[in-house]
Amino acid sequence: MPWQRQRDVDRDLVAHVADSDRSGIEEARAARNQAADAWDAAKRNTEIAKDQLSLARKEADVAEAELDMSLAAVKMAEKGTTEELAKAKEAQHEHELIEKCVEERIEWRELDVERSKARAELSERRLELTEAQVELARAQAVRALDRPEAKQVDVGDYEYAVRKHEKAVAMAELEVDAVEREARLAHEKFERAVGVVPASYRTRSANLDTEVVYKDDGYEPADRRATTLGSKN
Repeated sequence: MPWQRQRDVDRDLVAHVADSDRSGIEEARAARNQAADAWDAAKRNTEIAKDQLSLARKEADVAEAELDMSLAAVKMAEKGTTEELAKAKEAQHEHELIEKCVEERIEWRELDVERSKARAELSERRLELTEAQVELARAQAVRALDRPEAKQVDVGDYEYAVRKHEKAVAMAELEVDAVEREARLAHEKFERAVGVVPASYRTRSANLDTEVVYKDDGYEPADRRATTLGSKN
């Protein structure tokens, strides 16, 4: 949940702040609204990541069953011609590669869920910070009023609250950096595995993964559009 403020600036006092002196408050509120939107988006991305992990696990079940069938086919082919055995073993090898690929996908998707959760947590901490900054802007504007009761507002209390939330954001950023490094490495392993699977499997799996867009601060699902696995290869 967003930060529950312990003490708001008296709204009756805020009402006395002239429109010309409200720029700081309005800027802080705009930043808070943007942070709220970002938090909502981060939560949606977490749900997308969970859906992708579920799909990856289902694909792993299919890949395991197909590998079992290919092993059975090899045993049957041992009673046939040399050519039939060679084809069966080749098919078995391809299914082993596919199974390895789906295992790498699951590892990546598990870490991607953790990454998405960490980014949602960071977005929430940033929202809490902007809430504190809104109250600080109000306190500063009220403190400048030429009214006796306004002098009772201790701006330092609100500055302290902002510093507290800035520290919380910094800690959340460190957590995101750590899990994002792990997710990137897992994604790289997955892409290497994709590079050696049969082209037919890439086509079959074209709708399994959402598009991944790399950014300076990590990667995010662009949307629910699917791209062919290994399209960079």
